[in-house]
Amino acid sequence: VIVSSWTLSSSSHRDILIPAKVPGDLLTDLVDANLVDEPYYELNFKNHTFWSGKIWNYTLSFVSPSQPDEFRSDTNNKDDEEEEEEEELLLVFDGIKMGARIYLNERSLGTATDQFMRYQFPIRSLLNKGSEPNTLVVSFDPAIPTAGRYMACSGGWDWAPFPDLPLTNDTASRSHTRGIWKSVYLVRVST
Repeated sequence: VIVSSWTLSSSSHRDILIPAKVPGDLLTDLVDANLVDEPYYELNFKNHTFWSGKIWNYTLSFVSPSQPDEFRSDTNNKDDEEEEEEEELLLVFDGIKMGARIYLNERSLGTATDQFMRYQFPIRSLLNKGSEPNTLVVSFDPAIPTAGRYMACSGGWDWAPFPDLPLTNDTASRSHTRGIWKSVYLVRVST
């Protein structure tokens, strides 16, 4: 699982570059960095001007895996005599909440619009060779249509307070936060 060394930044707040937790979310990272007050205390959830409506980037640098045990595999162990098959490396996101563009080494992999979907991208041909680091960016943009697919406790439904946020441009949905809320990992697959 790719969990270490993530950072959080925003082009709206150029002086901010803070450690980020993955799995996690934007508000938790901002609270942990003392940049916003606890949103579930009193009426703090209504004070969203610092983070709402802005593009936030989760960034990770990592070196390409060189050994098979550095990432998960969905293939069985091969016999020594078996011919080596061509393999692909998939970057897998189990949960992205939501409205995010994913980039690897400045190349677009795709867009995440539904918090309940698993996203996977073939990346073998995009990885830097040797010890040159790769840069993975998950860029959360409120302008990306999301069809309102997020967990009910994110705000306004269930037990969570209703955030006093502007409606999104797609389905009049409101969401309290964004983030990579489930695991991110690499999987080797035979092609």
